[in-house]
Amino acid sequence: MSVPYIDGSGALRQRKSASGDGTTGDPDVFSFADQGTYDRLGAISDSPISTPTTSGSLASVIRGLWQNMLGTASDASSPTGSIHAKLRSLIADTVGATSDALSTTGSLMARVRTLSEGLGTVSDAASSTGSIHAKLRSLGASQDAAASSGSLMAMLRFLAESKFLESQTASAVTVSTSLTTVITFDCRGKRTLGVQLQNTGGLIALSALQVQARFNSSLSIWNTIASTNADFTTNNGKTANNTSAEIINSAVSGGTIPTLPANGTAYFRMHCEGMESVRIQAQVAMSSTTVLAHGIME
Repeated sequence: MSVPYIDGSGALRQRKSASGDGTTGDPDVFSFADQGTYDRLGAISDSPISTPTTSGSLASVIRGLWQNMLGTASDASSPTGSIHAKLRSLIADTVGATSDALSTTGSLMARVRTLSEGLGTVSDAASSTGSIHAKLRSLGASQDAAASSGSLMAMLRFLAESKFLESQTASAVTVSTSLTTVITFDCRGKRTLGVQLQNTGGLIALSALQVQARFNSSLSIWNTIASTNADFTTNNGKTANNTSAEIINSAVSGGTIPTLPANGTAYFRMHCEGMESVRIQAQVAMSSTTVLAHGIME
C-alpha cells in the first residue's frame, strides 16, 4: 500500500512502503495492493505490441503505438508500414516533388509537369507537333490571308472566299472590226455570273457583243448564249419569267448591250451552272475601241 506523509514544505505526498517500515527512496510512487493493477499498467521496459490486435500492458500498447504504428521519419516508404512510412509513400512516391522528371506514369508531380509541358505557354512558337499552345498558334489567326495550303484560318478563308470568285481584265482590251475576246470566266463549280462592261474608247460604239459558253476545256467549240438585244432583255428569264433562260437580267446606260455606246456601261447576270467557261467577245464596225470587263461568280 502507499504510505502518506508530510514533506518538509508541508505538502501531502505518497511513497511506497518497504518492509512495512514506511521508509523508501521513491517518493510520489504509488504502491498498489492489487498486483493485477501493476500488470495492466506495465513498465516502461515492456516490449511494444506488434499489431493493433495484440494484447499487452498499457506501457506496451503506448510503445507499440509510437514505435510500430506511428513509426519514425526515417522509416522506409511503404503503403503497408507505419504511419510515417505510409506518409512517405503518399508524399514522396505518390505525390512526388516538383523536381520529378516528366512522366505519364510516375508521381503526381511528374504527371502534372508532363501536363504543363504539354500545354506549353502562350509564347510557344507555332508548331503542328509542339505543345497545345504551339498547335493552337499553328491554326493561325482570323487576319491570315486566304490560302489553299497555309494555316487552318487561311484555308478556312480560302474555302469561304472560294464561294465567290472575282475576275477582271487587267487593262482595257482593244476591240477591232472582228470579234475580239474581252474576258473569259472559269465557271466550274459556280452557279451565277455577274458581268460589268465599260466601253472606254470614247469615240466608237460596239457593233456586236456575244456571250459564249464552252462545255469542256478540251473543246474549241463555243456556243453563243446571247448576241441580240432581245437575248439580254425580252428573252431573258427575269422578263419572260423563265428561270431556265441563261440571261437573268441586264441594264445598259443608253443604247443596247450589243451596241454599247462610247463611254457607255452595262451589266448582265446569267446562270452558268453546267458550263466549263463563259467568254465575252465584241467588235466594232470600223476603227477600234477599248472595253473593260469585271465579273464575279458564285
